[in-house]
Amino acid sequence: LALTAVQNARIDPEVAEAMPALATVALSSLSTARLSAPTKAGLALVIASSDGLGRPIQLTGTVRASIAALVPGRDPIPAGSVTLGPKALRDCYRSGFMGTHYTVELPVEWDGAEPARGLSVAGEFVDGVTGKTYPFLGTVPVVPAKPTAAATDSSR
Repeated sequence: LALTAVQNARIDPEVAEAMPALATVALSSLSTARLSAPTKAGLALVIASSDGLGRPIQLTGTVRASIAALVPGRDPIPAGSVTLGPKALRDCYRSGFMGTHYTVELPVEWDGAEPARGLSVAGEFVDGVTGKTYPFLGTVPVVPAKPTAAATDSSR
């Protein structure tokens, strides 16, 4: 109800010009993927949003993304997808020494026997108020799983 009242109110043009507005949504290079098995990985998508001046801005809406595994010599292999509504997206909000962003963590898995070298991500954010769609895409390198202490202990 409060949003409807604001939308119907006459806003001073200077105030309207100064209001923060979403300009870009991007997949951050802080995104990571770590193998947990030869054809499985844990993926942390880091999504950054900013206004027209490059400042972080919060999102309210839906994020959708499709992920494909990139294995040399093969076509991209479907590895998973994710859809987050407004409340689930809000829970992914992070702000700290790595900046302000949304971190979406999910397991991914692909067919075959070979580990992927990267994961291709194609996604979009749909603004819950304006309905405008903001696409994002990128490639996340896949790193091997951390060796366990038993595997690295050579003192035995």
